[in-house]
Amino acid sequence: MRRFPIRRRPVAGSPVVTARSPLGVFTGLATLDLVHRVEVPPGPDEKVTAQGQELVAGGPAANAAVTFAALGGRARLVTALGRHPLARAVAEELADHGVEVVDAAPGRTAPPAVSGVRVAGAHRSVTSVNAGGEAVPAPAALAGGALLRGADVLLVDGHHPELALAAARAAREVGVPVLLDGGSWKPVLAELLPLVDVAVCSAAFAVPGGGDVLLDVLAAGAGAAAATAGPGPVRWRTERPGEVRKGSIGVPRLEAVDTLGAGDVLHGALALAIADGMELHEALTAAVQVASWRCTVPGARAWLRAPWFADLPLARPRPGRAAPEGPVDLTLDDLVRRAGRLTRRGGRRLLGIVGAPGAGKSTLAAELVAALERTGGPGTAVRVPMDGFHCANVVLEALGRRDRKGAPDTFDAGGFAALVRRLRAADEEVVLAPEFRREIEEPIGSALPVPRAVPLVVVEGNYLLLREGPWAALEGSFDETWYLDVDDELRVRRLARRHEEFGKPPEQALAWALGSDQANAEVVAATRGRADLVLRWAG
Repeated sequence: MRRFPIRRRPVAGSPVVTARSPLGVFTGLATLDLVHRVEVPPGPDEKVTAQGQELVAGGPAANAAVTFAALGGRARLVTALGRHPLARAVAEELADHGVEVVDAAPGRTAPPAVSGVRVAGAHRSVTSVNAGGEAVPAPAALAGGALLRGADVLLVDGHHPELALAAARAAREVGVPVLLDGGSWKPVLAELLPLVDVAVCSAAFAVPGGGDVLLDVLAAGAGAAAATAGPGPVRWRTERPGEVRKGSIGVPRLEAVDTLGAGDVLHGALALAIADGMELHEALTAAVQVASWRCTVPGARAWLRAPWFADLPLARPRPGRAAPEGPVDLTLDDLVRRAGRLTRRGGRRLLGIVGAPGAGKSTLAAELVAALERTGGPGTAVRVPMDGFHCANVVLEALGRRDRKGAPDTFDAGGFAALVRRLRAADEEVVLAPEFRREIEEPIGSALPVPRAVPLVVVEGNYLLLREGPWAALEGSFDETWYLDVDDELRVRRLARRHEEFGKPPEQALAWALGSDQANAEVVAATRGRADLVLRWAG
C-alpha cells in the first residue's frame, strides 16, 4: 500500500478545509481519461480535428472524490494504480485537486486503464477496457478499518470487488454510512448491497431478472435506493417496518453543454450531504443541483473554477467570501432538527454557540439540550460553557485585570482548548468540565460530567471563533458553529439586570454593561463571519 500526499493547487477561492471538515473515503476505479472535444463525431474512415483535449484522472470513485474535495470535504481514494508513469500522472492530478490517494497495488507495473472519451456537444462516448474486475487484495489498513478511522461516509463503485467488500464490511463495523455508485450491475453487488445504506443507480442499472430497480435494490438488502434518469427526475425510496417513503426530485432546467462525469459529480456531492447528516430527500436535492450546474460548463474540471461554484449547495466557505448573511429567524424546533443532523453522522460531535455577552447563549444551549433529550432520551446531548475557564479573581487581581473580567485574556484559553480536544477525542469514560458560578463570581472545577457515550456536546461561549493568541487553537474543533445575534439595546438591558441580580447597584451594573461588557461584545462581533449560521432566536 502506498499513499500519495495531497498537493492542492493554490487556486484563489479554494474552500477552507480543516481537520473537522467531513472525511469521505472512496473505494473504486481510477483511470486516465483522454478527452477529445469535437463539433461532429467522425463517420467511418473519417478524421476530424478536435476543438480541444484534456488528460485527466477518471473513474467513478475518483471523480466523486474530486467533487467531494472541491466542495470542501477531505477525500481519501483507495484504488489500484501501480508504478507505471501513467499511474503517477493519475495520482498527481488527483492530488492536485485535494484527493489523498491510497494505492492498493503499488507493485503493479502495467499501465492503468486509459479511457478514450469523445465529447460532441452535450453527448459523449467512451472507449475503455474493463479494469475494475481486476483482483486487487484489500490492504490490511482497509480491511481492519484504519483507513476509515474518523470517516463520515464511504463511497464504493463496485469496481475492484475485494476492495469494495472489505471497505463496506469495515464501515459497517464502525458505523460509517455506505453509499453505492451503481453504474451497472456487477456480480459483487449480490454480496455488497446488504452492506449499503444508500444505493444510487443509473438508468443503465438493472438487477438480473428484476423489474423496478428501486424495489429490486431494496429487496437485495440496501437501506435506501435512488435512480437517476439523465435529464429526468431522480426517484428514491426507503422501506422500514410499517413505513414506506418515496418521492422524486426534478432536475433543474439548465442548458447542458457537457454531461461528462455528471453522475460521478452527483455521487460525490451526495456523499458530502450524507456526511453532513442530511435526510435522503434533502441530500439528493442538493446533489442534483450540483450535478446540474456541472453540466453547464464544458471540460472535465473547468466547472470547479466557475464563478458560481462557491454558491452551490454544500460548498464550504471560501477565503474572501462575505460574512454569512442573516440573521435568520429560527425556532427551537428548527434548531433541534439542525443539531439532530449532526448526531446522525455518528460518533462524537461538537456544536459551538457563540455570541456577545447577554446574547442568550446559555439559555439557548440549555433549552436546546433539554429539547434534544426530550426527543432522543437522557444522554443525547450535554452543555459545556466556556465560562468555567474564567481565571479566579485572585489571579485577575494579581494580573491587574479584575476590572475587565470577561476579556479574552482573563480566561484560561489554553486550558479550555485542551478540554475541547478531550471532548472531541471522546476516548475517556468521563470528562469533567468546570462551570462558572455567578453567585460567587468564581469558576468551580470538575462540576460537569461528560460521559463518553454522549453523541453531542453543545459548547457555548464568547470566544469560540476568536483566532488570536491561544484561542487560535480552537480552529477546526467544532463540527458547526452558530452565532446568536440579538438587538444591542435588549442585550445591554439583560446584562445590566443580570449584574443587579448578582449584587451590583443599578448604576454600577449599567456602567459595567456599557463598559467592559461592551468592549468584549465588539471583539465577539468581529468573529461573526466565521460562523456557519447566524441566527435570531425568539427564546
